[in-house]
Amino acid sequence: MTSLVAIGECMVELVHLDGQTLTIGFAGDSSNAMVYLRRWAPGLEVSFLSALGDDPYSKQILSFWKESGIRTNHVKILPGELPGLSIIQNETNGERHFYYWRGQSAYRKLVPAVGDELNFKEFNFLYLSGITVAATPNEHRTTLLNWIEKAKKMGITIVFDPNYRDRLWKDSHEARVVLEPFIDLTDLFLASDDDLKSLLPDQADTSFVLELMARGCSEAVIRRGPKPCDIFYNGKHLQVDAVNTTPIDTTGAGDSFNGTYLACRIQGVTPENAARQAHTIAAQVVAHKGAVIPA
Repeated sequence: MTSLVAIGECMVELVHLDGQTLTIGFAGDSSNAMVYLRRWAPGLEVSFLSALGDDPYSKQILSFWKESGIRTNHVKILPGELPGLSIIQNETNGERHFYYWRGQSAYRKLVPAVGDELNFKEFNFLYLSGITVAATPNEHRTTLLNWIEKAKKMGITIVFDPNYRDRLWKDSHEARVVLEPFIDLTDLFLASDDDLKSLLPDQADTSFVLELMARGCSEAVIRRGPKPCDIFYNGKHLQVDAVNTTPIDTTGAGDSFNGTYLACRIQGVTPENAARQAHTIAAQVVAHKGAVIPA
């Protein structure tokens, strides 16, 4: 059976329904992507590698993953720790603003909790993002990179989304320097044009992707919001139109695209048709509040 592991943080997510009312959910970019991937690839074995506490909210996150069909046997439960917290506010055009409380998140202790016991031999794919890296304390990032290098040497397909968030980095230069080794290991590169504009202020995103392909990346997608996405694979470059909709909340749009696209590609769908399906799901997501819409 084809199997995939994702590495990342899942937080308690509070979303403003109106000026006074908040609703609770559970979200994190890699977690969001895996929820949508599992919906479109129910036969795929999906595991999540993360760390949580033993508090009621951590238990709810575990239940959320299990209900979504995501295996939790690689989640480290750290007594006395807590998950991170995020609050999302939206502008009238659906654009979102994040406010984080993640400095004490259990995820920050994932790497030392796992140590050298991690074995990737059961997996075919590994998914992570720039937020996965940014949320990992600096002193643990070399070990995280070693995990990815180990998986790469084992023939596991590395899927990476740089997902730049300026609040998580000193500046974009620091992010580019830290993320570059992870990008160099990537087989399937999924990014937004906004992320690449921040990370590559002096370079066109398409030229960067072509350089990445020349270094061994086999497939890349650049999401461009309501504009057509760009897909590069097998020496080809094609564009696929997005699905137009009126956005209410753009949170999770890229994650839903990534998860759906990857699910389709793993199941043998062509890149073009995978992008069409991913655009359709992303359009549904931005028409709802929160990162994960009802199944």
